Amino acid sequence: MKGTLLFYLCLSLPLAIMAQIPVTDVATNASVGMVNSQLTSMNIQLKVVNKNLVRLINLMEKNNNDTSKSRKILKEELEAKKEAPAYVTGSTDVAMTIELKSKILEAYRSSKNTVQKLEYLQRRETQEFLGFAAQAILETKICSSNAMKS
Repeated sequence: MKGTLLFYLCLSLPLAIMAQIPVTDVATNASVGMVNSQLTSMNIQLKVVNKNLVRLINLMEKNNNDTSKSRKILKEELEAKKEAPAYVTGSTDVAMTIELKSKILEAYRSSKNTVQKLEYLQRRETQEFLGFAAQAILETKICSSNAMKS
């Protein structure tokens, strides 16, 4: 009996080992299936991230181009504001103002020379005249600047 039991045990042992192989294959296949599913999910997520990155890069390039154009336009506007346009400097009002300014400066210089030559004026009176004349010229300069701006 021990002999037959041992005989059957020796015969059934390879069967037990063989029976274990399909169970292991099923578990491995299930594990491979799960990993495959996870990889597919990660692949989809990476495609979405790549699509978003491409969109972000395109938007950044557009922003860079717009900023460059804006900077160029602002530079041109600043250069234009530094100089008065030709139609302003060539207008009759500005020409008359510039002519008036030169006449006033000429009158100031001649008056200054005349006042300095007068011996009977006191120094305080001479200084007072020069102060009033300088103030008048300053006001004329301000008026001519305003006329050129408008």
